Amino acid sequence: MLYLKLIKLLKANYIFKKPYKKKILIFDRECIKNEIATKLFKKNEYEILDIRYENINLYVLFYVLLNHGFKNIKLNYFKLFLEIVSPKIVYTGIDNQLDFFKLKGIYSKATYISDQFGISKDAYASYKLQLKKDFYWKCKQYLSKNNKKLSADVIFTFGTNEIKNMSRYIDGKYYPLGSTKNNANVLKKKISKNKDITFICSGIYPATIEDEKKVFRNLVKFGKKNKIKINMLTKWGRKKESFYREYYANGNWTYLPKKNQSSSYQYINNSQMIVFTHSTMGFEALSKGIKILAIYSHFPEKSTSFNYKRKGQFWSNAMSYPDFEKLIKKVMKYSDRKWANIVKKYSSEIMFYDHENKRKIKIINKYKK
Repeated sequence: MLYLKLIKLLKANYIFKKPYKKKILIFDRECIKNEIATKLFKKNEYEILDIRYENINLYVLFYVLLNHGFKNIKLNYFKLFLEIVSPKIVYTGIDNQLDFFKLKGIYSKATYISDQFGISKDAYASYKLQLKKDFYWKCKQYLSKNNKKLSADVIFTFGTNEIKNMSRYIDGKYYPLGSTKNNANVLKKKISKNKDITFICSGIYPATIEDEKKVFRNLVKFGKKNKIKINMLTKWGRKKESFYREYYANGNWTYLPKKNQSSSYQYINNSQMIVFTHSTMGFEALSKGIKILAIYSHFPEKSTSFNYKRKGQFWSNAMSYPDFEKLIKKVMKYSDRKWANIVKKYSSEIMFYDHENKRKIKIINKYKK
């Protein structure tokens, strides 16, 4: 771990200028790279606090070392950075960063806003280490050690499910207002005819890849049998297509490469139906009223699966083709009214839709003034 940090320090870009005073401080540059914060804030109104060693501000670091040495260097660096920028709002769109929820305890003059980005609370943990590296496990350890909860002022979640989980460890005012990126990528028209089905591949992970292969092969078989066009949407560009064609399924299906941060939403918005195993984007489609089918052993995610039956109106843990065919036909036959009622019930729990982030922006603007 120390070796990796040293490598990051050597590769970092060093900045000598004092940080600018801004109304908004973005905690973690990934919020900009992923185009989360850019959906809510103008470029000229924020400063960025890098936490992954992309940039290290030597002006801040010098005064931290001068006054505190190497003791608690990370939090002291954050604190001084906050004091210099003097923001009204500190925002993060990477809500599995434990350090963000400690900031209010070291600098109380700002309003801290957390915005959920993914279904999983630890995107970087391997499956075998999930129990020990899970975000909520870390929160529990912090609570046990410090005898107090973490905190933020405003916490935007996908749905009510996440509020039940987070509120056990993190104090704040919760708003279930969906995914910022999904809310910004508006569905212009609803297509009801099933001319094609898009499969969302969640990634190349050893723990999930075999189940994804089975589900995708079932879908390809179903498409061929019923003369329906099948698409595959992944997180990768065109170069990964050969991998998926070799290891997932042969046949006449279309690979949809990632072109930019918004291209995946454009594909989803133009799809009549979505099939997936475990994907945030699958539930984002649900929130917009697009028909979905989820084949997953822990629907909708591990931390809330105990609240749901193993099989439901649009999900199942069964991997066989007969079970798959039966459920997909069932979903396809739902009337618009029936599906709208299903969406209303489950999107509020799993993934709400806040059109163009209107409600979210209204809340943020209240704290800007």
